[in-house]
Amino acid sequence: MGIPLQLLFTGLGLGSIYALVALGLVLIYRSTNVVNFAQGDFAMVGAFVMVLAVVNLHLPYWVGILLALGFMVVFGGLFNLAVYYPLRNRSFLPVIISTIGASIFLENGVLAAYGPRPQNLPGVFAAPGFNLGPVYVDSQYLVILVVTGLLVGLQYFLFEHTLLGKKMQAVSQDKEMASLLGIPVALMIMVTFIYSALLGGVAGLALVAGGLGK
Repeated sequence: MGIPLQLLFTGLGLGSIYALVALGLVLIYRSTNVVNFAQGDFAMVGAFVMVLAVVNLHLPYWVGILLALGFMVVFGGLFNLAVYYPLRNRSFLPVIISTIGASIFLENGVLAAYGPRPQNLPGVFAAPGFNLGPVYVDSQYLVILVVTGLLVGLQYFLFEHTLLGKKMQAVSQDKEMASLLGIPVALMIMVTFIYSALLGGVAGLALVAGGLGK
């Protein structure tokens, strides 16, 4: 019985990473009605910025986290301007192809810069974890689960109970009508991509800090 429970806990930790990536994917889809095939690469970019800051530049952990999240804010805005914005008035197919091309570019760019060798990062906490009956509860996985739960709740609250979320959904449903009602469509889409990039960055940080990217 201990092995299935251990696998369940480990699977929840790993699944939380995918959940964070999916949150960003859903966010962009609900706001732009377009699937962003580069969303998984947002996690990769955030992870490599964290590794670069902590391992290569020897910066403190908290500085690396802030640097990675700040970079993802800028990266999300630039991604919107370079990949989505020029095609905003086209059908969904050219935008999807554009995101696929961006995904290929990011993956091969990181591969050219770092090579195929895996990059490792030490865990955030000195305390490795504790035993809960037959299950070993890793402290890194606990943080991942808690952060994922908080972000899922935040996203639900954003779309269901805030004016910003309503505006983002209005832009998704009808950009022209939203513009006629005074909603800044371009700004809403920019905010969407920035927040989505942040979610991807958090997923990447959780991936490497939790030891799941080794």
